[in-house]
Amino acid sequence: MKNKLTIKEIQDLIKESHWFNCLDDASVINLSKHAQQKNISKKTYLYSIGDFTNEIYCLVSGRLRITMTSSEGQVFAVTDIDKQVWFGEAALVHDKHRLLDAVAKDDTLVLSFPKNVVLDLCEKFPQIYKQIFKVNVMRTRGLYELLSGMLFYPLRARLAGRLLELIKDHGDHINEGILLDVKLNQNDFARFSMGSRQSVNKIFREWFNADIVVMHEQKYLIKDLKALRAELFGYTGDLF
Repeated sequence: MKNKLTIKEIQDLIKESHWFNCLDDASVINLSKHAQQKNISKKTYLYSIGDFTNEIYCLVSGRLRITMTSSEGQVFAVTDIDKQVWFGEAALVHDKHRLLDAVAKDDTLVLSFPKNVVLDLCEKFPQIYKQIFKVNVMRTRGLYELLSGMLFYPLRARLAGRLLELIKDHGDHINEGILLDVKLNQNDFARFSMGSRQSVNKIFREWFNADIVVMHEQKYLIKDLKALRAELFGYTGDLF
């Protein structure tokens, strides 16, 4: 993991962002001067439920997991955030406490930017609001799909759905199939799908035996995408 960025690298990240690609050079320079670099060690929290924040973030390297934790200590993994993703936009519209945790799954570098600086830019460049709105709508849609799956789908389908979502962000097409280029264990999948580790393990064993999903160099390899999609959608016809 890179421990520190140069000012030029920070400016390049800002220019490449879907949020801030409308800024002029002077505004990019100004925003970059307010960036704070935070090195988050593995298993350390960027923020926790109940925290208040006046910052937005860009994940530079590593991986953060966004989770919900019940009063009894049950953990549900909402999603993993990967490099060059901007998040924390809720801080721009309210100052209420956090409802989720953000914990580093690897050593992670995050940039943070003060809320007031970003709001000043939004007033000067209203296009930023439009860009953030688009991203927020997509994230909300994804959350509704996830909630629907948790409420109405059996564990087997929820697990298949999580694998299919991971393919979008981490799928690497190789000769044998689609390799998930991220290290996850079955405890991770239990938290992603709200199932017990034992039940998740049983489903994976069945998929291993059916040659749908196998392990390849300690990573998951999807060998039969059609069969995996059938686990979610309940059909065996042609893919769409």
